[in-house]
Amino acid sequence: MKRLFFALIPNDRIRKTLSQLCSSFTAENTLWWVENHNLHITLCFLGNVSEQTQRAIISQVENTSFSAFSISFGQIEYWRQSSVCCLTPLYPEVNLLVLADGLKAFASTSGIDTDQRLYEPHVTLARGQVTVTAADIKSFDWHVTSFCLMESNQGQYTIIKEWSLT
Repeated sequence: MKRLFFALIPNDRIRKTLSQLCSSFTAENTLWWVENHNLHITLCFLGNVSEQTQRAIISQVENTSFSAFSISFGQIEYWRQSSVCCLTPLYPEVNLLVLADGLKAFASTSGIDTDQRLYEPHVTLARGQVTVTAADIKSFDWHVTSFCLMESNQGQYTIIKEWSLT
């Protein structure tokens, strides 16, 4: 069994922007920053998945196409319940929501129970129970042209398969 999830992976330009954003923060206590190579937006968390189920989901994704889109970021939020500091979009991007909903539907038809909460796209920047303030946060756009099936193994993320958006 592999611990899998679908995600958007930032390109080098976006990683640099995220890194600069993180360096602009001050915090009252210590934060555990997400390593730059682990920054991502989770689209759908699948959990522990068998090889057979993984193949079934990949097959479904390969027979579908999704549209490329841009996400405008410029808001920092602290989610107390999960103790994360995250970057969130300025407004909902329809094609992002369509992609996340489509992947969730594929998981469901493959017998995977997914999170039933409202999807809230975000990039987790740091974890910890602290008050965080950021320097000036300039909004920026992330043009998304692909998404990935990822494996999580002891805090290390590996791309299993990547698909282009049309």
